[in-house]
Amino acid sequence: MLSDAARRCCQTLQEDAVRRCKKMLSDAVKHEEEDGSGCQLSIMKDKIICTTKLFEESIEVAKSIYDISFKSQALSTIASALAQSGKIDEATKLFEESIEVAKSIYDGSDRSQAITKIIIMQLKSEICYSKDLIKMVTRNMGNNLLDIVSNSLNVTKNLWNYTKKQCIGYLEISYSVCSLIAKRHPKYSLEIADLILKYNF
Repeated sequence: MLSDAARRCCQTLQEDAVRRCKKMLSDAVKHEEEDGSGCQLSIMKDKIICTTKLFEESIEVAKSIYDISFKSQALSTIASALAQSGKIDEATKLFEESIEVAKSIYDGSDRSQAITKIIIMQLKSEICYSKDLIKMVTRNMGNNLLDIVSNSLNVTKNLWNYTKKQCIGYLEISYSVCSLIAKRHPKYSLEIADLILKYNF
């Protein structure tokens, strides 16, 4: 059993690993976003190699993290950065790895939060999450569902309707969800407002 001091030391090391991972990602994305107009082909090739190496190194750092929650966070952060730089296949694969790691988190609240963060990162990366994934969110359902649906305004109609239906029964987020529905469907905003007033959400 770790002492409190040892546990704090481990946590600091894990957080430092995540920070180093994010710094590598920032460098990698910066390389990807640099304007290559007028550059010689050899220079661009070097940049591509450098970027690939940075991603590979950041993945190695993430996989070396002992704490499961931090590892899941780091892997999903890298996946998001990969998607941002156009590497969708690699991003999708890494998101799947981060999900598998998150599934093994023992605490239900921590596991639900980790899964929620992965879903949101997938949505922000314009990668549709699996409908089975939302079923793994089993704690703090109202807040987690609201976070998910808040980031789902631009998803497909099918996924939007599915996500929206998961919010039924959570009265504490009814008003917020109605506001999001109005934002996605502005031409029905007056009707939605009338319903809110009628049922006093």
